[in-house]
Amino acid sequence: MKSRGNFEVAIAWKNHQLKQAEIKSNLGNKCVLRTSVPVRVKGTVSTQVQDGNYYINMFDTQKGSTYLVEVDL
Repeated sequence: MKSRGNFEVAIAWKNHQLKQAEIKSNLGNKCVLRTSVPVRVKGTVSTQVQDGNYYINMFDTQKGSTYLVEVDL
């Protein structure tokens, strides 16, 4: 699927919960994720903060690069 900021997102689910996601940056914009569980992003340095019941994860991207998001348990 496509998301705001021109990212392509492929998500893998297990038991109705996020297992991992691949995010491809088509423009090189900053990526902001909001998740209900903590995640880690491979391929870049990211900042994660808790905001109420959610986690906000932000990282800079490079045009054409792909980033792997995994649940951080």
